[in-house]
Amino acid sequence: GVPWDVIDLRRVYAAGNGKCGICHQPVGLREFTIDHITPLSKGGPHLEWNLQLAHRRCNSAKGNK
Repeated sequence: GVPWDVIDLRRVYAAGNGKCGICHQPVGLREFTIDHITPLSKGGPHLEWNLQLAHRRCNSAKGNK
């Protein structure tokens, strides 16, 4: 993977069209978290294509699934 400062969070936000990748509802610029689509603990990479927007509650509920 790459360090967080190399990830362009604006591109991740734009790629998700401002919607949570888990519940598909709008998520604000100031309230989103970043979710690893395939969790790091399951071998997913820390790369931009494996990241999606998520509400904090959605991300927490998903855990490492």
